[in-house]
Amino acid sequence: MEKSSLEDLRNYPHMFPRDIAIWKRFIAKYGEEYDHFDYDIKVGEGGEPDPSWNEKIREMQETLSKKRIDVVGHKATKTEIIEVKPDASCSAIGQALAYAALYGKENPGAKHIIPVIVTSRKIPDMDYLCSQFGIRLVVP
Repeated sequence: MEKSSLEDLRNYPHMFPRDIAIWKRFIAKYGEEYDHFDYDIKVGEGGEPDPSWNEKIREMQETLSKKRIDVVGHKATKTEIIEVKPDASCSAIGQALAYAALYGKENPGAKHIIPVIVTSRKIPDMDYLCSQFGIRLVVP
């Protein structure tokens, strides 16, 4: 498996080394199809901070408790909400759907939003389940 550098970790916030290796394969194969990518996009309301906490801690709680989209891929006619997961299973389906819904709620002008799972291998039933929910499943 390819090692991740410190530069990779800075470029792809909150991705783990296995995620980065999968993502780099995806970029090599499909990257030119996109206009640009945004990383570590926070969506949702997050948790309610305790009123007794100081302002800095309250801000941290608000930011860190939001849901985090790995990648938003922008194309001319669509926006892809991309969840990168080694050995993606059913939980990735829930994340992809939830993140796409929250992104659409917070970005009503976004072009056709499509949830995408990028993974290292296909787990049994994932092709079928993703097709049932309109999720693009990619193994680069």
